[in-house]
Amino acid sequence: MRVYDDQWLAEAQTGRREPLPWFQARTHLEAVQDAALRQRAGDCITQVQANFFAAEREEMHVSQQIYERMERRLFQKASGRIYRRCLGCGAPEPLITAAVLPIRQGGFKCFCNYQRICPRCRAEQRKRRVDHRPAALRRIMERRFWELQILHRAFGRRNEMLVWVALRASEQGVKAEEFPLWPARGSKKIPGGLMLDFEPSVLDLYRAIIEAA
Repeated sequence: MRVYDDQWLAEAQTGRREPLPWFQARTHLEAVQDAALRQRAGDCITQVQANFFAAEREEMHVSQQIYERMERRLFQKASGRIYRRCLGCGAPEPLITAAVLPIRQGGFKCFCNYQRICPRCRAEQRKRRVDHRPAALRRIMERRFWELQILHRAFGRRNEMLVWVALRASEQGVKAEEFPLWPARGSKKIPGGLMLDFEPSVLDLYRAIIEAA
């Protein structure tokens, strides 16, 4: 189990530590002695998870729209119908939606990591990974892939910071009713047009807890 000390906080803020998945965050909360505080922090992690899934669905939906626009440009006929062909060899349907980077190697189940190819090209794909997507689409989807990676890491960091705050609050003897409901349920627009799903920031929250104690 990780030790949540000042060195950990410094590493977490500079990105030198791997983020914490939500299911592992719950395990770390078992060290919180007060059951009500542990439940309150667990509810916060549940909301972090819900916010993450909502953001992930939006990212995946955008990637699918980009991919389908590419298919329309490549395969749509004058009649309006789309006759898809394999991106590898040009064979007609039936086609398989295959991952460019295998899921077991860190790929996402998302159109930013998909290509539609025929069974023959799919068999070749198992021997040697080949990205058959057009170069322009590949560049766009690689950016979408890394944006999804950043999203995963950002929410993992939030899980870690929440665990850190809960453990420090427990050490300070903070009661559940003094632990603010955090993060917000859904995004909140603030001056300047920015959208936040956390209020207040985790360090502001920690300062407030210490002052309350």
